[in-house]
Amino acid sequence: MPKFKVSSTFKGSLGLEEIGLVLTASEEIEIKQSDLSFNSVKNAIMMGFLVSLDKDFSARDEYIEFVNLQNSMVGIEGTSIIVGPHGRFTLSKDMAKESHIKDAIKNNIIKIYSQKEANDSLNKRIKKRGKRSPVKVKKEENEQLKENNTIFDNSVDKEDDSLIFVDKKQEKERIEKLKKAISQNGKNK
Repeated sequence: MPKFKVSSTFKGSLGLEEIGLVLTASEEIEIKQSDLSFNSVKNAIMMGFLVSLDKDFSARDEYIEFVNLQNSMVGIEGTSIIVGPHGRFTLSKDMAKESHIKDAIKNNIIKIYSQKEANDSLNKRIKKRGKRSPVKVKKEENEQLKENNTIFDNSVDKEDDSLIFVDKKQEKERIEKLKKAISQNGKNK
């Protein structure tokens, strides 16, 4: 049985629900090989809360990371694992060899997660979308404002004294109306 020690820097209590243990910092424990596949144990090892005292034990070698390929949640048979759409999860190598896991892989429900594939996918999305610098965005916004001919009108109307936005056409119409009103006021005097 592999021996583990709770990290000395761990604060509080480490609960391993499936095997019914609560541990504190620097406490040592032996865990059965079959118990290593439980989520609480597996997560504690992967997060570094449980450190192996056996030189030949490697958490990376014991587990395989998978990704859910579905747009919906998937329950992994034989475990308490429920994975969200495109979520990742880990299984022990022994559990990954089971027939229902192999069937899920064959039916494109799950697949083995590859960091290289994830990076390649991200790079493709970035290239497809194109990089936009903040300077370009500002120029594009300025061009859009010019196209819309939008200006800020700080004038005060008799019926509305709030600040309003008008376009160039409305501004010209207001100037024409104002000129007519002034010229008629001048004629009336």
